[in-house]
Amino acid sequence: IIPDENYEDFLNLVNAPTQVIQEFVRNYSMPFYVDFLKFMMCHIIKIWKLDYDLAMTNINQHHTVK
Repeated sequence: IIPDENYEDFLNLVNAPTQVIQEFVRNYSMPFYVDFLKFMMCHIIKIWKLDYDLAMTNINQHHTVK
């Protein structure tokens, strides 16, 4: 439950990304917000996986050096 005094801030938070999403939709012709979310999730997972792989190779390199 959102306190009344924070409700405007909450609305600002919710409304903030609409322009970004509209630009994204215009550039990538994805009509649905769900597609945008799916894209974002895939992107985040890819980045996380890259970070994970990089971390694992770094750890292995450190072990081989020592």
